[in-house]
Amino acid sequence: MHDAASSQPLQEPGTPGAISLSEIVSLLKRHTLRLLVIGLVAGGLAYAACQVVTPRYTGIATILVENIDPYLPTEGTAQPQGKAIDSSFMNNQVELLATWTLHEKIADRLDLYSDPEFNTSLVPPEERPLLTQAMDWLDIKVDLLKEALLPPEPELPQLEGVDPARLGTIDAVGGALVANVRGGSHVIAIEATSEAPAKAALLANTTAELFLESQVELKNQRLNESEGWVGERIGELRADMEAAEAAVGEQLRQMEFFDGDTKSILNEQLSRISSEILTVREERIREEAKLRRLRSLLQSGGAIENTEETMTSPVIQNLRAQETGLLSQRAELSSRYGQRHPTMMAAESSLRSVRQKIQTEISRIAENQIDKVRVVRDREAQLLAERGGLQDQISAQSEELPALRVLERDAETKRLVYEQFLSQALQVARVEEMQAPDARILAMSIVPRAPAFPQTKLISALAAFAAISIAFLTVLVRESADKGVRSSEHTERLFGLPTLAMIPRVTGKRFRERPEDAITELPRSAASESVRSLFTSLQLIEVDEHQPRTMLITSSVPFEGKTMVSISLARQTALAGYKTVLVNMDLRRDNSRYRKPPERRNVSSHNALIQQGPLLDECLEIEEDTGLVKLVFPSSLRNPAELLNSEQIDGLIQDLSRRYDRVIIDSPPVLVVPDARFLARIADTTIYVVRWAHTPKDKVVEGLRILRMSHARIGGIVLSQFDPRLHSKYSYRDSGMYHGSAGGYYVQ
Repeated sequence: MHDAASSQPLQEPGTPGAISLSEIVSLLKRHTLRLLVIGLVAGGLAYAACQVVTPRYTGIATILVENIDPYLPTEGTAQPQGKAIDSSFMNNQVELLATWTLHEKIADRLDLYSDPEFNTSLVPPEERPLLTQAMDWLDIKVDLLKEALLPPEPELPQLEGVDPARLGTIDAVGGALVANVRGGSHVIAIEATSEAPAKAALLANTTAELFLESQVELKNQRLNESEGWVGERIGELRADMEAAEAAVGEQLRQMEFFDGDTKSILNEQLSRISSEILTVREERIREEAKLRRLRSLLQSGGAIENTEETMTSPVIQNLRAQETGLLSQRAELSSRYGQRHPTMMAAESSLRSVRQKIQTEISRIAENQIDKVRVVRDREAQLLAERGGLQDQISAQSEELPALRVLERDAETKRLVYEQFLSQALQVARVEEMQAPDARILAMSIVPRAPAFPQTKLISALAAFAAISIAFLTVLVRESADKGVRSSEHTERLFGLPTLAMIPRVTGKRFRERPEDAITELPRSAASESVRSLFTSLQLIEVDEHQPRTMLITSSVPFEGKTMVSISLARQTALAGYKTVLVNMDLRRDNSRYRKPPERRNVSSHNALIQQGPLLDECLEIEEDTGLVKLVFPSSLRNPAELLNSEQIDGLIQDLSRRYDRVIIDSPPVLVVPDARFLARIADTTIYVVRWAHTPKDKVVEGLRILRMSHARIGGIVLSQFDPRLHSKYSYRDSGMYHGSAGGYYVQ
């Protein structure tokens, strides 16, 4: 049993609108079947959608960036410098893979202009996928709408010689390729997507090969620019050196130093040999550069199409044409046959044979180049020896002439500068021999076995999960937005008060106007049992170590079942053997449910009503079937608040408490009129009625606050008019109490 302390909150009230973890679990249990059905439907629809979508396969080729060429000498740089591999350089390589020029080369190499997958102009509109047709139709409608609503746009000039189908194919190639750097490594992954597995692998591998070739082409372009500047500078320095040497000769002639024709001849020979040495040296540098480049390309297998030797070799050009034809043939065959098919193996064998012949021809060209270099070197050495002998002869005759020495030093200085730039030209030649790609193919793409899109299982699972999540969140939001109270757990958590009883709604036409009649007419019904449960709960309440004799029944707003609870509780108390009086203090409403006495009774004055004795007895009415005594005031009262706030009403309630074992007062709602505040002060306990799933939580909180300010002793809450069938689905502790397995105990 609990005493007057029970009139205070058992705990601090919770926040209205909040939802606990247990309620979330309960919510999940209630809607498990519905959520599963939604998930299965969504997953099934996603699976069906995946079946009508054309699968796309992805081939992946990887490139490792490792060889970084040095910077070539240019104007303003004294020495070549090296480049470091950093994130910026790797991003630049990725950007090169996304260039329109590379995509064009891919389309040319694989002849994708004749492939309907990449050249959509080859596919009739009626044979295109449904999604594509829908997008085309939408584009047409949008264009028509623009023409109707917006002013006409100026026509753009058409570029001559531009094939829209070709441009579309190249754009499609770019759309099928994705390149990215793997983590912080120097590896670039090239992903190519196609409707055919073999085509996806071929596209990825071809992209990797052409990327390496484009790197060499770019290097050659920069090399040509560097060679041009260095060559121009060498020409200027050579002219300066020749002018200085000519000044030396002119000085010798002016001083008449030479003895006759012999000395003049020596000077002329020296000038001629020096000039010839320069010519031979330049030729030697060029020939050595050609030799190194041929050797490098032969060893690395790099592109040789742009070298002078191959461009002038009819044998190489013929073999390269055969290679191009075989590559196209291989690409066409790979879309139909596997790698081990005899036809594919024969094509690969032919391709290897042609490439071997190309390498053999390059080796022959390199051997011829070796002979050229040997001849030029021998000629240079011979000329250097002759010049040295002449210089010795002339020096021996001119040591006594300081002026001549000055000119000779100037000539020597310019010769050193000239030779320094010749060294830079040699550096360019060395860079030329390094014209290999900055990267190498780490792994070629294999033919994918499974499509990359759509991933049917994953998409179906994600669709099911997303649908379940959205459905559950929707239900959760609705539950959170629910302003009503649905269980005893709610009342205890939100208001800190016990739930004394949960009274189900009474069904049936005969009880529509007077649901409290079901207590007596249907004693085994769920409603009757819930009222008996309320009666039992009140028996366990103690006020000042005694059971409460005066009980106030109230609510927040009208139509919450307050009167039904009052009459039903009073009848049950009377049936239990207690001398009970029910006082209708809801004086502003029609009291027909109390079977008001005839108006002919002389009780119009409320002063007479609250007097003890015969006048009061005239207002009492006794139910024959229950023995309940009802005190019903007439509807002629004009100022109920004045009556309730008078000392006489206190005396009336005290008099009734002495006459009867239990006094049950039906009070007006707390939030509508102040009557309940006055009555709560004189009642031993107050029972607060809340309509199930209907009364807003904030109104209940406000009503309880007002009662506590009036020093009311609140015994607990009664949830009225709840739906047993709906309530049983909520998995609360009190769910199923009047439905389901327990439903057999009750008769409706």
